[in-house]
Amino acid sequence: SLDLSSPVERLKALVPCYRIAGLLPLLADRCFNNINNSGVNYKQLFAYSDFERLDLGNGNFIEMTTNTVTRIFSSKRRWTAVKEIYDFLDQRIPHAEFIIRSSEKDLALVFKPRGCKFKPTNCDQLVEALKYVTKALVALHDLSFMHRDLGWDKVMRRSDRENEWFVCGFEEAVGAPQIYPHGAAAAGGVGDAAARGRHAPEMGRGLHGVKVDVWGVGYLVKTSGLGGNGVVGGVPKM
Repeated sequence: SLDLSSPVERLKALVPCYRIAGLLPLLADRCFNNINNSGVNYKQLFAYSDFERLDLGNGNFIEMTTNTVTRIFSSKRRWTAVKEIYDFLDQRIPHAEFIIRSSEKDLALVFKPRGCKFKPTNCDQLVEALKYVTKALVALHDLSFMHRDLGWDKVMRRSDRENEWFVCGFEEAVGAPQIYPHGAAAAGGVGDAAARGRHAPEMGRGLHGVKVDVWGVGYLVKTSGLGGNGVVGGVPKM
């Protein structure tokens, strides 16, 4: 036992705290790597940490804290372009992330809400997720804007609420319609099957509009990873 009213005892308290801290990562690894008897992967269910730093390459980073997500860009041009998109949307899209702070000096944009990557584990969750996604898309399309890059890396489950999903990653969003091919879709059309499936075919050819996001919703269904006796990606026809 330690008396924290004494400065000396407070210093002594650092020793057991240090030892406990050494156990926590081991405990986290056990949770992440464990699979229960029914085959549910705990890493998928609980893959959430208070802080993560992801290196996207080419000098781009994502830092995830308890309540916010910070994106750090390698060029001022890219930082400005993304900021302009979110400034235009200006929290007019429900169930979507928004900027709460920006730093031109650090080329950083700070977003809320904080989410975690989580694919639906059953059809009810899939339908619930798609409800939030399509509500966001309706508002986006009403502004004559389109997302153009829907995937499960751009649909997050909120970390502060149960069963609420939101759309993020509006970096490729533009006004609709567009007459020029989308670079990623055009490149994917050459030989990248994953990119071809993610983007509607017309995006690689030229003229495209908000319907490409309907394709994106279909891509979410197809890549949901749900098993079952169905047709598309194991999802029942109903």
